[in-house]
This record gives sequence, structure tokens and C-alpha cells, in this order.
Amino acid sequence: MDHGIYLIGFKRKGLFDALTPEALSAAHPLWQADVEQFGPWSGSAKHKGEKSSGGPLWRRQADGTETRILVCGRSSSTMDILRHLIDTMGLEPWDSVLAVEQAAGRGQHQRKWLSFPGNIYASWYWPELADIKGASPGWSFMASLLAGELVAAALEDYGFSPRIKWPNDLLVHDRKICGILTEQRNGRIIVGIGLNLAGAPSEKQLENSFSIPASHLAALGVETTPLALWVRIAASGRQRLLGLLQQTTPEAFVRRLAQRLAWIGRDVTVRKSPEETFQAAIEGLAPDGGLIIRRRGNTEVIYTGSILPV
Repeated sequence: MDHGIYLIGFKRKGLFDALTPEALSAAHPLWQADVEQFGPWSGSAKHKGEKSSGGPLWRRQADGTETRILVCGRSSSTMDILRHLIDTMGLEPWDSVLAVEQAAGRGQHQRKWLSFPGNIYASWYWPELADIKGASPGWSFMASLLAGELVAAALEDYGFSPRIKWPNDLLVHDRKICGILTEQRNGRIIVGIGLNLAGAPSEKQLENSFSIPASHLAALGVETTPLALWVRIAASGRQRLLGLLQQTTPEAFVRRLAQRLAWIGRDVTVRKSPEETFQAAIEGLAPDGGLIIRRRGNTEVIYTGSILPV
């Protein structure tokens, strides 16, 4: 399967619905703009690499993409889909999958991620960080922070500097615009990214009371489309990630990333578990990516939990 941008024209029950250029155009005006911008699209015969039964693919005819980007219809979770397609279609590191919307998107601690058409719901296949040629040791547990840095850097082109809400959210004006979830299984790193372009849940729709209000890029005056923005993130992010791993150390990266950290020096409420909630002040990031907090006069490092400003 050549590199390029594809629409998956077949269905996998329980995973994703089939997609055509016409169906994608009907999903949301932003996707319609993508279909027109990236077209024309050519249909193909059944893809023989899909072991179960194969299926048609629609491919962008003019393409210089250096990886594979596949777009499917309504799905369960793009993380589940990507694992399936790695096994059945032979997707490789740096390839990615986008869904028009998700029925079972998940965030930190398996919380449900509300999915509106017009936003980005992507899963990105990364190689093992320690296996990248020239990478210094110590990156293995940095995937979530690295992904936050890559997306934040790409969004800076639109005139604002997102803050990282440790460990895996991006904020603009103290409102969540992006959630990141990384899962490592069987030597594979899957980075799930939910980025609000066209819509965001209202405070009433947030099922968890320990949640920060959300916003979206259109409300911030950003004019872009899901596929166009994802192509930019995937291309620039790949190069930025390789540069970070090969040219700097995890410790230096963490020191620089601390400048993006939300609420540094401020008191926050920390929820380490449903049974344990307390107030502390954020002091920075530990060399291994943990959050340094000061609690009752003592400094400690936490590696799991959620935070909100007091």
C-alpha cells in the first residue's frame, strides 16, 4: 500500500463505517472543504492486504504525502481501528487514522470523549522511541508530553501558545481544546489525539464534574479543516519529534516544556483518585516527566491524576 491519503470505503462491524467522498462531504462543511481541497479522488479495487475480505479505498489522486493517512466513517475508537489496520493492512510507524466521529472515544482514566463531526479524532502510530536511530536514552515514558509539545507547536502557527495541562491536555485561555491519550502495547505506541476545531461540549455536557471548560479553534478565529490541519501536524510533528529525540535529552526537553505548563506557581486541586483529592502548588516537571507539587510544605512528584485550578 503506497503512501498517501485514503478514504476507507469498506465497513468493519463494531469498528468503523464505510466512507465515500460524497458521505464525507455530507458529514460537516469542514469535511466538505477537505474533500474539495484534496480532490479529485479515485476509487480502487478491493485492497488485498485486508485479510478478512478486503474492501475498496478512495485515494487522493495528486499526493506527495510521506506516510499513510486513512479516514473512516463513524467509528468506535480510532485507537482500536489503528491497531486493527496495523494487523490487517500492514500500516507502519508514522501512519495514522482519522474518523469523522467516534461512538466510544476515550480519554484519561477511560473517560468518554464527546465526539462532534468537524473535529479531529486521530490515532497516530509511533515507533518505539528507544529504537529511533540516534535517540538518547530515557524517552520511553515521555510519549504523552512529546505529543502535547508537537500539537502545541503546530498550533502556534495560528497566533496563540497553548498551555499543557499536565499530563495530557492542551489549553487556550484556560479552556481545553485538545486531549491526548497514549497507549503502549506489544511494542507499539498509539497516540490518540482529539482536537476541537468546530465544536466542543458545553459545561452541562461534561459528564465528569472534575473537568475543565472546553473551547474550539473556530471560536478562537482559526479557519482550517480537519484533514488539512492533520496533514500539517503529522508532517511537522514527525520531523520535530525526530529532532527532539536525536538532538536533545529528555531532561533538557522537560526543562523547556515547563515553560508551557499551565498554572505553574499556582495552587491547584489534585485528584489522584476518586478517593484522594487535595490542594497543592505546581512547581514544575521532574526530569522523568512527573509533576512536581508542593503540599503542606513538602515537595513531591506525582505521575497520575487530574488537576484543576483552585
